[in-house]
Amino acid sequence: MSFPQHAIAFGWDEYEPQLEAFDVGTGKMVRITLDDSIDWHISDERRCVGRYNDDGYLPCPSKRKVERFDQCENCASVWIGHQECIFEPRCDGTKCDSEICRRKHVVYVAFHGDMIKIGMTSGSRLKERGIEQGADAIAPLVDCPNRMEARATENQISHLLKARQTVSKKESLRTILRETDRSLYRSRYDDVLAQVTKVLPTKNAPLEVLDHYPLKSTGQGHVEVSTLEGRHAGEVIGVKGKFLVYRSRSSEELKALQLSNVPSHFLRT
Repeated sequence: MSFPQHAIAFGWDEYEPQLEAFDVGTGKMVRITLDDSIDWHISDERRCVGRYNDDGYLPCPSKRKVERFDQCENCASVWIGHQECIFEPRCDGTKCDSEICRRKHVVYVAFHGDMIKIGMTSGSRLKERGIEQGADAIAPLVDCPNRMEARATENQISHLLKARQTVSKKESLRTILRETDRSLYRSRYDDVLAQVTKVLPTKNAPLEVLDHYPLKSTGQGHVEVSTLEGRHAGEVIGVKGKFLVYRSRSSEELKALQLSNVPSHFLRT
């Protein structure tokens, strides 16, 4: 089977999910629709997604195969010196001259159903980070001067609260169609602030509820994670965070496709 589109990026514009691909035949970028239904085939093969410059999108010149990351080291070098620093920064950005590592960050608390998650992100994209992770509410806790210090502060607060730093696929899908009382978030946020303020200067910012995801109500139901490679066909229930939920055309079961893992794969839609 031929795959005419190379998935390049998945993200959110406010509450509008966006999957972009490079059309191999025309050499142009296209947006993949995520509306009423899908009938997609996704390849096993993964190739570097390339990079952007002032002139727009540039495909990877060597079409490198990739595994852990969507980009090869060469294409990623335009924004970060070492890709491993996405998770564990090695310096404050002065050794590799990485702008993202020198940038001011914020450590935040996010709520996923009744779960508390501690994370970090660039200070200007807090809400975006919450939406792309599928959080139900989010608030900034502590400002940090760079990415490395933010990571250390994230570890400190996570240990203090005995709170997670990641939410598994199974945990995300358990809450994706469930509504949670907003008063629970606010009460638990007050407890978080009270504990963190004892050891660190907090921002004491208001909690922002994230409740405009394009997701239809289906009542309670079990959602199964689909294998990424292969065919996905059925009615789109909606998108929240990393996942597109659809009702399978063949089995009528609710399936979840992890859209954040689609970039670098090839598509037929």
